[in-house]
Amino acid sequence: MPYSANQTIGQLDTLDSSTIATSDLAVVGDVSDTNRAKAITVANLDTYLSATTKTLTNKTLTSPVLTTPTLGTPASGVLTNATGLPLTTGVTGILPVANGGTGVTTSTGSGNNVLSTSPTLVTPLLGTPTSGVLTNCTGLPVAGGGTGVATTTAYGVLHGGTTATGAFQNSGTPGTSGTVLTSTGATSLPTWQSPAGVSNTSIIPLPILPYSGVTGLGISNDVDAHGGFFVLTQSITVNKLSFYCSVVSVAGTVQVGIFSENGQTRHISITTASISGAGVVTTAVSAVALPAGVYKVIIVRGASTNITISAWTDLATALNLASIASEPLYSGTETVTANTMPSTVDNIASATWQNSANRQVILRLDN
Repeated sequence: MPYSANQTIGQLDTLDSSTIATSDLAVVGDVSDTNRAKAITVANLDTYLSATTKTLTNKTLTSPVLTTPTLGTPASGVLTNATGLPLTTGVTGILPVANGGTGVTTSTGSGNNVLSTSPTLVTPLLGTPTSGVLTNCTGLPVAGGGTGVATTTAYGVLHGGTTATGAFQNSGTPGTSGTVLTSTGATSLPTWQSPAGVSNTSIIPLPILPYSGVTGLGISNDVDAHGGFFVLTQSITVNKLSFYCSVVSVAGTVQVGIFSENGQTRHISITTASISGAGVVTTAVSAVALPAGVYKVIIVRGASTNITISAWTDLATALNLASIASEPLYSGTETVTANTMPSTVDNIASATWQNSANRQVILRLDN
């Protein structure tokens, strides 16, 4: 039968669906009569629903806006534009680093995430690194290969310490050349000493060149300092230096310098009192330790001094070996600034260290 208004419920089964417009809806019972079927438009649907306890806004399949719906478990979905998704309960799986995650499911320790450039780690357990550079590390314990000593003296020696002093102790200033580290017992640090049993208390060192006798050596030139090499066969701590003056033409002082074999270290530099007469001239030295070895001595006169002192005369037949090119010159004259003891001298023949005179002062060294 054709559809018309106010049809009964029993008549719905016999409705001709072709007579219901696509924009109409058939509902059971109208607003005033629940035993009637009535065709209403979409616009009339709100009128009907207002008499119920439900609230509904008409939705279509395209871009619907749902208010606090319970979706259940969708079979599928794309959340590209979703917001407010809780990470603690709404995400499963591992979020990779490229997407702002950590790429891991477990962690240890606490605090901030660590990035690869200049991280600051607080009391980390590093385990056994494959490699590492500890140039700027501090506090390395003795048990782990450290010394426990924050600073050291250049060329000094570290010694085992005690509970009170620390695991290691620094011996401080290194000894002079040729001295040896000598134990002072189990309760104190060792000290630098001249080798036991081979030191002198007094010696007249011999020149390195063979000598033929003793002669006089005039000290009368401001810039020519007579010099030569001598040998110490045993060490000595020098407290006094002496030589013999045979003639005094003009009273005055002289300077005596003793240098290392290469001339680059001056061990002793003294100036005598004014020499006014012949005799032994002795001058105090401040306890300078000279190990066994080869040394160079030069004599520089004071202003106007003119004296003669005793000297070794080089053996003439040995002079052929005294001066060899590029090798030490064993006896000669050192050119100096007028009346001034140099801080270093040459040991190989040069413009300032020349083969002449062939005599060198006779010295006595006393402890």
